[in-house]
This record gives sequence, structure tokens and C-alpha cells, in this order.
Amino acid sequence: HGGPQAQFSWGYGFSTQFFASKGYVVVEPNPRGSTGRGQEFLAAIYRAWGITDYEDVIAAVDYAIAEGISDPDQLAATGYSYGGYMTNVIISRTTRFKAAASGAGSSHVEGIFGHDLYTEWYLWELGVPWENREKYDVHSPVLRAGDVTTPTLFLGGSDDWNMTIANAEMFYLTLKIQDIDTQLVVYPGMHHGGWPERFDKDYLTRIVDWFDFYTLEQE
Repeated sequence: HGGPQAQFSWGYGFSTQFFASKGYVVVEPNPRGSTGRGQEFLAAIYRAWGITDYEDVIAAVDYAIAEGISDPDQLAATGYSYGGYMTNVIISRTTRFKAAASGAGSSHVEGIFGHDLYTEWYLWELGVPWENREKYDVHSPVLRAGDVTTPTLFLGGSDDWNMTIANAEMFYLTLKIQDIDTQLVVYPGMHHGGWPERFDKDYLTRIVDWFDFYTLEQE
């Protein structure tokens, strides 16, 4: 989910139901950093984006597999905003997933320093990049692109100033250079949300088609 201080909560979610209607088991964990479990749980990703919460996401996947709910040979991962960032983290830290789709996710924190709207946040948690390069690097999954093998679809709006499309472009190009199957989809004139129905439909349909091809047709 986005935020990272947000949560999947009880209630109807169209995208969740859409994926389920296509035959997918949808696992929506609320890892450390999510709201709903107190301040200590929320602050557990302080200077640890994509680290402690990654462990929790993978634990949820392992649980679903152990319970016989999910097939370990047909896993796919997707998310939007911070969920897109977590998708980028996942493909850079494990090869377990057959396909991934990253929506409006960060990939290189130093590369967008001063460009997106999170500069104050970066300064608060990471300091300035020229004095804390290692902190910026560890939170930048594109720098681990050499470890990625997962076919990945990158999507976002051309005018998204919350999470600039440059993040997707960077990761897309790194995979393209390595001959890893990838696509970049940019929705013209779109921001971080509030898209017209035709783009929302295209977004979800593309992801399902991508997942179907790599989790089903490649058996």
C-alpha cells in the first residue's frame, strides 16, 4: 500500500476484487510502518524503508504458501506509490516472483533529491546526500538492479510530481540493458491519482495480462 503510513483495511477495494475475479489470491499485508498498530509499529521503518517492512511482506507470502493458499511457483507482486517502491525493493532482493508491476514507485532517492516533494522527509531521516551517501544508496533499489531477474512492468503518470516518472524510467532502462523482460507505460497528463476511468482500466488490465503471461503461460 501507499504511504508508507497507510494500511489495507476492511472494506471494498476495486483492484483487490478485480485481481481476485481473474483467479488470483490477493495477499495484502500491513507490514511495519503501516498505521493501525500504534506509534512503535509505525516508526519501525525509520531509516529502514524497504528493510523491516520487506521482511514482513515476505513473511506474509510465506504464511500464505504454508497455509496452501498460494502457489510458490506462480507468485507476482504489485503496488502503487510506496507500494510501487516496495515492488522495486522486492525484485531487487529476491528472485521468487515470476512477475512484478511497479506503479509510481521510487527507485533512486538521491537521483530525485530536490525534484519530488519529499526533500524535507529525506533530510529528516537520511540527512543530506553528499554526507550520507550510504543511507541514500541502501534505500535505492535501482542500485541493486544487477540482481534483478523478474520480468517487471513499470507504470506511472507523466505529470506525477509526487513520485516522478523518472523513477520508473531509470529502473526500466536498467532492466532493458540487461535483456530482462520489461515495459514502461506512461499515462499522458496524469498525476499521482485521480485518473479517468479509461486509464484506471488500462492500468489494471495491463497488470493482469503481464501476470498471466509470466505466471501461467510460462509453465
